[in-house]
Amino acid sequence: MKKLSVDKSFLLSIIILVIAGFVIFSSASLGLLAKGGELYSNAAFSQTFFGLFFGTIGAIIVSRIDYKKWRKYSFYLFILSVIA
Repeated sequence: MKKLSVDKSFLLSIIILVIAGFVIFSSASLGLLAKGGELYSNAAFSQTFFGLFFGTIGAIIVSRIDYKKWRKYSFYLFILSVIA
């Protein structure tokens, strides 16, 4: 069986993006605290938990698909991402 190697620069990029996203989300969630609405800790925990949970499951599923199969759908996925 072929040993899978980890692209360290890609992994570092993902970690930086996750941390930056969490910081941005945290600063946006402070508005909830200022308005006296939902507790900040509840909002931060639920969003972080669901984001990491479903993001990890999605990443595992997508990583199991051979990247060469994505090639024929790449243009359509690109257009979909631009529209969205």
